[in-house]
Amino acid sequence: MNSMDEFYIGAVLPKLATGEIKACEQHPRFLLFPAGEYGGVALHEIRYTADFRLDYADGAVEIVEVKSKFVRKMQRDYPVRRRIFIEQIARPAGWRFREIITADSRDEIKRWRELAREVK
Repeated sequence: MNSMDEFYIGAVLPKLATGEIKACEQHPRFLLFPAGEYGGVALHEIRYTADFRLDYADGAVEIVEVKSKFVRKMQRDYPVRRRIFIEQIARPAGWRFREIITADSRDEIKRWRELAREVK
């Protein structure tokens, strides 16, 4: 079971059962910049995909990211996309944002070691 599954089973499902959370969307996508063109350069749309959007019974909305240290480090543009999402979408809407950084799995540690050997 991965960390996202653990979060869903341990934190989301119980609150869905009690009605504290009224809706949970997994992998919601948010448009940060539309596709376009500038000076002859094609600009692709830029999206931010979160792990969860939680809609609470009290009207609050929370966006949750669950990432291992390995994945966070490998997604080099993640901090920039996260910041743009927070500033352009989450903060103006009054949404909460939570980032859960988990320990690396055995497979991820193995991959770190492989990458380290490739660099040498």
